[in-house]
Order: sequence, then C-alpha cells, then structure tokens
Amino acid sequence: MRQHKAQFSNCVEQPSGSGNFILPLRKKLLYAMPGLGYYMIRYLRTTQMKKFYAGHCATPSNTAISAPQPLSPSADWLGVPLWWIAFVVALAVSLDALTDPLIGYLSDSSRCTIRGKPMRRRPFIAVGSLLLCCLYLLLWSPCLFFGSECGVRTPHICDSAAPISGPAPHYFLVLYVLYFCSLGLTLIPYEALGAELTPGHRDRSNLMATYFAATVIGILLAIVAPMLVNKDSGLLVFASIACAIFGGGAWGVACTMEERAPEHGNPPPVPSMLNCLRNPVFRALLLNRLIESVGMETQFTVLPFVVSYVIDPEYERDGTPVVDGMDEDTVFTLLGGGLLLFQLLSIPLWLKLTHWKGKYMAYLVWNVVQVVSIALKIFVTHHSIVAGAIFAVLWGIGGGGSEFLIRTILADVYEHDQLITGERREGEFGVYIDFFGEKLPQIPGQVVPLMLMSSLGYVANQHPQPASVVWLLRLCFSIIPAATGLLAVPILLFLYPAAAKDDKKFLDEVQAGLARHRKGLAAVDPVTGKVLLPPAQLQAAVDPHAVLKGKSGSVGVGGGDGEQARMRGQRACEAFDHFALYELRAAINRGEKKVLVFITAVHTALTFLAICALVVWAAFDWKLNITGSMAAAPACSATSQPGVLDSGGCSAGFYGVACALACPGLELVGTEPSEYAGLPCSGFGSCDASGVAEAGLTAICECDEGYAGPDCSEPASPAEEPLAFLPIIVALLGFFTFLFFISVLRLREAVRIQSAGQFVVGGRDVTLETIAVRVSQLTDVSPIETNIRASTYEGEATRGSVRWI
Repeated sequence: MRQHKAQFSNCVEQPSGSGNFILPLRKKLLYAMPGLGYYMIRYLRTTQMKKFYAGHCATPSNTAISAPQPLSPSADWLGVPLWWIAFVVALAVSLDALTDPLIGYLSDSSRCTIRGKPMRRRPFIAVGSLLLCCLYLLLWSPCLFFGSECGVRTPHICDSAAPISGPAPHYFLVLYVLYFCSLGLTLIPYEALGAELTPGHRDRSNLMATYFAATVIGILLAIVAPMLVNKDSGLLVFASIACAIFGGGAWGVACTMEERAPEHGNPPPVPSMLNCLRNPVFRALLLNRLIESVGMETQFTVLPFVVSYVIDPEYERDGTPVVDGMDEDTVFTLLGGGLLLFQLLSIPLWLKLTHWKGKYMAYLVWNVVQVVSIALKIFVTHHSIVAGAIFAVLWGIGGGGSEFLIRTILADVYEHDQLITGERREGEFGVYIDFFGEKLPQIPGQVVPLMLMSSLGYVANQHPQPASVVWLLRLCFSIIPAATGLLAVPILLFLYPAAAKDDKKFLDEVQAGLARHRKGLAAVDPVTGKVLLPPAQLQAAVDPHAVLKGKSGSVGVGGGDGEQARMRGQRACEAFDHFALYELRAAINRGEKKVLVFITAVHTALTFLAICALVVWAAFDWKLNITGSMAAAPACSATSQPGVLDSGGCSAGFYGVACALACPGLELVGTEPSEYAGLPCSGFGSCDASGVAEAGLTAICECDEGYAGPDCSEPASPAEEPLAFLPIIVALLGFFTFLFFISVLRLREAVRIQSAGQFVVGGRDVTLETIAVRVSQLTDVSPIETNIRASTYEGEATRGSVRWI
C-alpha cells in the first residue's frame, strides 16, 4: 500500500514512484546509537553498582578514636546493606508503576510544534537524556558530597544504633529513585518514536534488528570494559563514556528525526490505558511476556553464584583449592561473553526467519528455542567449564531474537490499535510491555532466589555450599526459567488472534483500513471482522442527542449537528471508557447508572485496605526482621585515665607494675601517656589481667558470645543480611497504590456521570441508552453494521474477502 511521503519524512522511496518507503541505514544506525549507550549504562549498573555500594567497612582492631586508615585501591568502602539496596530497587520500580503510564500518556498526547513541525516525542528525549546522564554520573560520584568519608575507613561504627547510618544509603536512595524516573522520561518516548519511523513490514524488522544488535554490543562493552580499568576512577570514566554515547545519540535523534503529526486527540489516562488492554493482539503479547519474564530473570540473578558455587572452578568438591585452575572472573567472562557474542551473531538468522516465515512464526519459534536452550543448562555441574561455554553459546543463539521480534510486532499492533480506536498510543503500549515484561518480573526474579538461598543455608564464600543450595542454583539457572517459558508458549498458540498470525496480510489490511478512515469511509477490523466507523462518525454515534433521535425512530448514524455532535460523543466515549465492559453491562442490566458508583467505590475501598495492610506488614517486617535481627553495635569509645595503684590493684582496664599498660580496646590518645580512648575489650568482653599490678603480665580478652578477635570487636561469624520481605512489600505497595489512583479516578467519573447533565436531552436521561450504544461499539456485534456494510462495501465485508473501494 502506498503511503504518503509526508507521513514518513525520514524515509526514502525505493524505487521512486513505488510507494515503498525505506528508512536509510544511516538513520537506522543513528536511532540505534542511544540503545548502545543505554545498555552500557544499564549493565554497568546491574553488574558493578551493587558491589560498589554494598561493600562493608571493616571493623578496626579497636574502637579507639584514631586516625582514619586509607583504603586499598580495590577496597569496597561505602557499606550500604544489601537489604537496603533491594529495598531501594523495589521502591524505584514501584514508583515506575506510577510515573511511566503518566509519561507515556503525556508523550502520546503532546501536540507541541516547533516551526510548524510536530514535536511529541523529541522534547522528552532531549530533556530526559540530559537528566538521566547527570543523575547516573552522580551515582558513581558520591565523594562529591561526602568527601571526608571517601577512601577511608573510620572506627565510628558505634555512633548510631539505627539499621542504617551514614550518608551513603540515603544518597543512594535519592539518586537511584530519581535516576529510575528519568529512565521513563527518556526511553518511553524514544522507543515509541521508533515504531513510527518506517511503514514497511520488512523495514520495521530491519530497524528493530539494528537496534537490538546495538544493545547487545553495549552489554558486551559493559561486561568486559570494567575488568580492564581501575575499579574506583575507572568505573566513573567508563560511565562517562557510556553517557556520552547515549546522550549524543539521543540528542542526534531529537534534532534530526522527524515525527508524524497525530491525526486525532487521545482520551484521558484511564480510558487510554483500558483501551490498550482491550486490544486482543496486545493482550496476548503482554500475557506471554509477563509469564515468560518472571522465570527468565532468575537465571541472570543466580549466574554469578552458579559460576562461584556450581561450576566452582577454583575449588575441588571437598573445598580444597585447585592448583593452577581457571579463576571465577575468567569463567564468568567466558560464559557471559559467549552468551552475548552469539546473541549478536544469531540476529541475522532470526531476521532471515522473520522475512521468510513472518514475525509471529519467528517469535513462536524463538519462544520454543529459548525454552530448549535454557533447559539444557541443567547439565552444568562442578568444573564443567567447557560444557558451560557450549550451553552459553546455545543460550545466546536462543536469545538472539529476544527484543527486536516483539518490538517489530508491537509496531504493527500500534497501527491496529489506531484502526479500532482512532488513537496512536505507542508510548502507553511501550509502558505496559516494559513494566510487566521487564521491570515487574525483576522483583520476584531477583528477591525470591536470594531469599531461598538464605533459607537453605547459603554462607558467603563457603566452598562447597550445601547440596540444597547448589540444586536451587541449578534449577533457577535452567528448569525454572524454561518452565515459565514453556507456559508462555500456549498463549501464542491459542490466545493470539488467528488473523494476526499472517502478519504481512494483517498489516496490509490494517493500513488499508486506516486509508479508508482518512477518506471518511468505514473499514473492517482484520482480527474480528467487525465494521469500524471512522473515528469522527464513531464518536458522533455516541452523542446523546443522536441516541435520543434513534430511540424515537430517526435513522442516521452519527447524526446530530456536525462538529458539536462529534464533540459531545467524544466526551461521552471518554466518560464510559473509564469502565470495563462488565461494569457497563451491569448498569444496563440493572437499569441504574448508580451501579457504576457502587462498583468503583468497592474497588477503591479494597485497594485502600490493601495499602493499609501492606503498610502494617512493612512496619512489622522492619521491626522484626531488620532492626530485631541486627547485632548490637560495638560499644562506643570512652576516655580513661592511666591506672593508679589502689590497695595493690589498678583501675579497670589497666595492669602492670605501674598500672601503665592498657587492655586491648584501649588506645593512647596523643603523645603524652595521660589519656586512653576506648573501652576494655571493646565493651564485649573482659580483660583477665585488668586490675593486676604485677610485672610480666600479658592482657588477654575473654570475649562475650558472638564476638571474637584480640579486642572483641569482630563478630564470631560472618554477618548475615536480615531475611526481610520489605522489597516485595514495597513492590506490592507500589502496585496497589497505582490501582488506588486508578480507582479514585474511575470513582470520580462514575459520580460525575451520575449527576452530569450532558446525558439529559429534552428533559430525558438517556445515560443507559448511550452506554448501550458504546457497549455495542466495543463488542463484536453492532446493531448498525448492516446498513454500513451495504453502503460502503462491494459484497460482504468479512475477513479475507473485503475488496477496498
């Protein structure tokens, strides 16, 4: 189908006059450039930032106030607890649930123009990319704000008894949440723009394959490059390079790519969201992606642990070190590099399959291949380095079509949605597929395996781990993600609409229907076979005045008084689209519009109660599992005077003939032997020579239970992270808060419909009749189709037999 050049101004017509518009390669590469930089940013964050912030400060040999001890160049020093990092990640993802739909809606609804050219997406991309880069670099530069604590260890660990202390945790919380918000501000409009750059079935696949190849290269650079740089300043330098690539590419896209002007306005956020979920093709893709991704995330969570404790290249099965064995970093690079390299190399194969068999069939085959290649990793065992590399290659080949296949299918879904609703919502569709297909599964995929490892007896740096932990790692690495992937396959087979499986024909029919709508003619939905009025006529049919005329015997769909009728119908559609079909049908069946108020009030109350319950659970979990499980901090320092003989003994903490020797835990302050700082045995033990005035004594601390070391300042066993459900609670809290806001907006609209005068025509309330018209438009059977078919088509308008005029 020939597309007008004005709609695809970034493309060139090849050959001239053919109506076949192609996006030039240089513009494909320019569009992919921010993807290269972003995935460098993303995977540097996921692989290095946790370790950068989570290293615990070592307890010094005593608690005396002494000069700070400089860190070694490779030391971890910020000391943010792992549970706090998980909490911050969950909080950021939860806030994403609130901000991303709003950003998607604003991006889709923007009508900004500069010099007469539409600028819906590009201002978001330009401003958001600048904000993202600044926040990301600040995350790697905490020393700018608390430089006195940068690069030094201090013994003031007793200054606070709170579960967290110091500036680093709070700095990480604020910057990470702001960074996550800036991701949506940039990436949602950026990915939405890619869906409207080129119209062709084949060229869209080529564009998305180019973008995916750039992302894989970015991941490879992020994994390999930090191994070659200094872990302090080098990470900041690499982050700066990644930001330069991302920011430069984003501004290049914002300044040079042109956008399509929107043909129609979009409804308010809630109707727009519900209309997205009413699209049958999108529903199938979303459900497939959600089920599949929950398990897929577990394999990336446990990958470092699989290398360390399943393959375990540096230790024998009995825990003895291997002489001249391959180290863990090399094995990790071998597996990760093999995975990503063959992901990159297999992209042309998946692209060829897409051109040969179509997008749907290629995506279905990818799902099956992914399941098989992941399940084979169950055979990765102790010292199976070669086998692990082979399975990583197969894993990479299976993952080569993971992103670009679904993106190119979604580009067709956006146009299908425009056909059935008259609106373009690339941003909002992208929000749901990213949130439910990527961000939301991160929480159970990352938190649950770690919680299970802890409950099964995992001990950090212990070789070998308990057999139950090893088996858990193997299952999370293979069988569990393969099982969720297998569960997602039937959705594509049985729930994916049959008409959309032939995606080339599907796209041609959708674009032909859009062309008819532009001419003011009705079209056929290729999925349902339903006749679709042009948006203006569809809205005018819901005009309460037209509905009243229809009830009194007057025919004329879309009647009324022209533009005013369309505007009244548009407001009515926006009001009713706040509700699901079952809610609208309930109001019709009961003959009372107040049913909408009752249903939405119940939903609002239930979500509010769920939020209250989660808040109580979070407070209980904080008290019981976090503050309640934290070991007591070492006692604070106190100042003591040198001992004085008193009836043959010395004062507490001192010993020797002259009482001038101090027990461990006490340290001389200054140059004069007049004052000592600290407590004997750090306050967690007793000094067996304390108070003895004899020569030749050596003071030894007898430590209390749970403490060890010469001055009792060290825990007797490695400190364990608290087993807290707080990250999961926060994620659920964010989800129900999102539902609460949606419920409030729906309740507000239900109350407005209850009292609105827009549905009172000539003294008669036609709300229920108008709802019935809207319901008929949203279902497969419409009472007005017969007349439309006869007047707009040659022959019967059924799927596959439509002849466009």
